[in-house]
Amino acid sequence: MGELAESFNEMMITIDRTRELEAQLYNAEKAVVVSRLGSAIAHEIRNPLNYINLTLDHLQASFAPEDAEKRERFSSLTKQVKAEVARIEARISEFLNYSRPPQLEPQSVDLLATTRDAVRIFEPQAAESNVAITVEVQGELPKIIADRESLRSAITNLIINGLQAMDGSGGRLAIVLSSEDEPRRARIDVTDNGRGIAPEDISKVFEPYYSTKDTGTGLGLAIVKKAVDDHHGSISVKSKVGEGTTFTITLPSEPPALAGG
Repeated sequence: MGELAESFNEMMITIDRTRELEAQLYNAEKAVVVSRLGSAIAHEIRNPLNYINLTLDHLQASFAPEDAEKRERFSSLTKQVKAEVARIEARISEFLNYSRPPQLEPQSVDLLATTRDAVRIFEPQAAESNVAITVEVQGELPKIIADRESLRSAITNLIINGLQAMDGSGGRLAIVLSSEDEPRRARIDVTDNGRGIAPEDISKVFEPYYSTKDTGTGLGLAIVKKAVDDHHGSISVKSKVGEGTTFTITLPSEPPALAGG
């Protein structure tokens, strides 16, 4: 009976392992299908978007009304349409960045320069929203090997998330760069004093297509986590409703070989 019970247990472990491998294979195959389908759809959408953009430029250059008031209204409308086209392009890029397998180009990255580069894009928007964005370095930063664009995209998405959390009502967004020892790791803390995240939503914020915003795609933070995972790093979040949120990324200074490198 003892031998029979032992054999049964081993059989159940084998079955569980087989099911786990089947699930992993299914998810991998599904990811490939989604990636190929997404790329095809994106191509079909971007072609007419490019045509719309070129047509708008042509309209602005050649068909603007002579009347000053009408010309101003005409310019405002065409700019709004171009802005919506750019928004669709951004959503397409978000989807493709998430669904595609990583094609990373690892290199030595200056973390401070990369962070400042990401912040620079949002300086006009932050000024309009009365948001102060600061970048601080604490101690000596370790040199890290990473894909610069992937890392910049992760920081960019955290900045966007922080700005949205303040609802354009002013506030503070602080980025602190530091290091952790044992083992040597770079650390990025992004803190806002926005509306915060409800406790029941904390565990879901990195799930793809999950969003608490009416207009959100739910991909911003999922893209951040994917980028961090691709670099063998970690990301965590602490938040309190009404007080703000802190996202913490840690990256190994010498990660294992990165995919696509």
